[in-house]
Amino acid sequence: MRNLQKSIFCLLLFINISIVYSQTNDYYIENINEIFHGIYLPKEYLTGIELTKNHSFSLNLNRPRSYHDVLIVMENIIYSDFNFCDQYVIFSNKIPQYNFFINSNLEIIIQDNHGNFYKKISEKTSNWQDIISNYIGNIILCDLIKFGIIINENNVLIPFLNNQIYEIILYEKGIYLWSNLVLKNKNNDQWIYLDINCKKYSFYNGIINGLQIIKTNDILYEIQF
Repeated sequence: MRNLQKSIFCLLLFINISIVYSQTNDYYIENINEIFHGIYLPKEYLTGIELTKNHSFSLNLNRPRSYHDVLIVMENIIYSDFNFCDQYVIFSNKIPQYNFFINSNLEIIIQDNHGNFYKKISEKTSNWQDIISNYIGNIILCDLIKFGIIINENNVLIPFLNNQIYEIILYEKGIYLWSNLVLKNKNNDQWIYLDINCKKYSFYNGIINGLQIIKTNDILYEIQF
């Protein structure tokens, strides 16, 4: 009886190891050149951010064309993250169809198997959410730097809102909000919904309703250029 139990245990152990090994092989990639390690964002998304300064609108551009919202490239594996809140690994059989190259503008680029292009924005891959939020926040909020806003490692100091420090939130809660940017106070649960319209920056008080961030009619501050 003991020998039978031992045999069953060894068989189950072998099956588990085989499953883990198989799953690992599904994602394992041989030696991605170190120059291509880093964080990439879709070029179409970045162009949308530059033109509209609207995160949700630009992110939604990716949907019809099967973009990954982000590519996090490491030595032997590539991750992505849908809506910046649902991480997954890209199967290794897709990677040979990817084209890694440096373009004429000396940008490090990936072209995926759907023909979409991604631009490298950082060599670092740890704390990638903060790196992306800081990168996008600097694009959207750059016009406000002369008003004393300081952006550093996803911390946004806003002097005209009592010198409070906010975190840039890029993931979407519930439906698309079409927000230019959503900020969360790091000291409490206050949410701010930034609306940019014709060079007018309006900071609205926001509230959480289920899985959505709702913009109220309460304007905390406005800047008109």
